[in-house]
Amino acid sequence: PRASLMAWCCAAVWVVVVAFAACAKAVVANTTSTSDHLPQLYIGYSTYMDWAPCRILKDLMRNYTAANVTVDCVLAGSHSESTEPKVSDLLVYDSQTLSELVEESKLYDVTELVTPYKNVYVKVDEFAEWPVDSGKYYGVGVIGDLYMLILRQDLFEENHWSPFMVEWSELLEIAKLAQAKNFTAAIKYGFIAPWCGSYADCYDQFACTFTQALYAFGGDLWNTDTYAIDGVFDSPQNAEAMQMCKDLVDTCDEDCKDIQLSSVVDAICDGSALMGLAWVSQGPDFLSPSCAMRDKLTFVNPPKGDQSKSLIGGQGLGINPDSTELAAALELFKWFLTLETQRQWGNAGGLTTHASIMQSVAFVSSAPYIALYVANFAYTSDFWRLPQYNELMKLYMAHAHQGITGEVSPETALRQTSQLEQNVINTYYPCGPGPCQGESDTGFPVWAAIVIGTVGGSALLILLILIVVGVVIAVLFVKLREKFYREGVQAQRMRTFGGRARN
Repeated sequence: PRASLMAWCCAAVWVVVVAFAACAKAVVANTTSTSDHLPQLYIGYSTYMDWAPCRILKDLMRNYTAANVTVDCVLAGSHSESTEPKVSDLLVYDSQTLSELVEESKLYDVTELVTPYKNVYVKVDEFAEWPVDSGKYYGVGVIGDLYMLILRQDLFEENHWSPFMVEWSELLEIAKLAQAKNFTAAIKYGFIAPWCGSYADCYDQFACTFTQALYAFGGDLWNTDTYAIDGVFDSPQNAEAMQMCKDLVDTCDEDCKDIQLSSVVDAICDGSALMGLAWVSQGPDFLSPSCAMRDKLTFVNPPKGDQSKSLIGGQGLGINPDSTELAAALELFKWFLTLETQRQWGNAGGLTTHASIMQSVAFVSSAPYIALYVANFAYTSDFWRLPQYNELMKLYMAHAHQGITGEVSPETALRQTSQLEQNVINTYYPCGPGPCQGESDTGFPVWAAIVIGTVGGSALLILLILIVVGVVIAVLFVKLREKFYREGVQAQRMRTFGGRARN
């Protein structure tokens, strides 16, 4: 009996183990099957450096359970297929390229999804609306951004310098002091910023730095009401700003006219720069354990003079209309818009543009530079919001940059750039933002537009049909007339020659 009982116990244990193993296998198989059958979505995120927001977006997308999402952080200039909008299901794009992408049909119209949120997201028009004031939306701001000044708090305190500089002249004075040989041998850069002027190598980096500076001097890029660049970009205020930038470049121990954003981070973190200009979105890099100076840094506004304006940065998130997973892409986009997702995004370090999250204590206190972002983002402004952005930017980078390198004077650099950019504007917009005199918004002469607007579309259609019918009747009449004429001539010949007429 004892042996029999032992056998039954062993059998029972064996049955339980087998059943458990079978259940576990079924659960794994079901999980694998479910995962395998989820839509596969790709988000193309093209950057020109190892970009913290892209890394954070990767982490956020792991929380999405309705699809398998891959965020492809691709350095600009590389040739990964996923950077092409025709391959990505969704894409992260720079705000200034919105109009070009829309005109080239590379962004899906998400007006119905975004319109309920247009007062929820700050600067949604900059990231998503085209044409301007049209009420048509093609994305949403995935991150907002603006410039901040990062400086060595320990050295500022030791030398009794105020980190809160109002004028660029204050910044220049401190940068020059930092270059004095009796200060510290470790400092190579009194001030460092992305001065690189090669469009091919660094896109818009110099243009961003100089635009930030010219705003502080009361300058501007152009007149948005008239589309005038000539006489605006080459203003005395901008010339003063450019001279200031040239003087700052000259404070470098090394030639820094080709410095890029990644070098700004490196110089501040290794202690070779006293202060520098970088995007708020690069903030996590300055707090990283790999940044040796992270405990000695502070973050403040760059000098703004008596202006509040800053250059806008950041990117939008949109959908590729040619996506093979369009329905799934739309669901992901809707999920990203929600309050809870934006809360997760902000908590993870993403620079959300969702107004209520931006104002929350949790977000503002999440990093030492976030308060700067929240306080200033509403006062940001973009470059030219036109499909010709890239044409204009190439000229900006190539010609204005010569003013800080000493190749030409600031005045000459600005004048040449203004004239070339104005030529581009005049080619595409000969009468500015509106139609030319005597022409309607549709391109029809004014009288034609008035007629069309008066009689309405249906009457116009009837008129076109009547014209077509009239043309057809006229052609038939001509053909019949020719036929009757030939028959008449033939009959006349028969009467004349007694029926012996020949063809």
